Amino acid sequence: MTPATRRQLQTILDRHNDLARALRRTSDASDAAQAALEASGRALRDANQGMREALDGLIAANGAALALFHTTDAGSDGEA
Repeated sequence: MTPATRRQLQTILDRHNDLARALRRTSDASDAAQAALEASGRALRDANQGMREALDGLIAANGAALALFHTTDAGSDGEA
């Protein structure tokens, strides 16, 4: 192998090595982004569940108040 060919081959191999390392970094970044998206999805699901529970409580409390209002109102002559 001539010295010129050896230098060219070394340059090509160095570049391949640099590119492989860059691909590894982008793969690692992609993994981290996916993990963050999964965590965000879990947080959104938990927040939605909390809103559901709050709405269920609100609906139940409002229903109880309406039932009491209608029961109390039906037994009166309309005066407070």
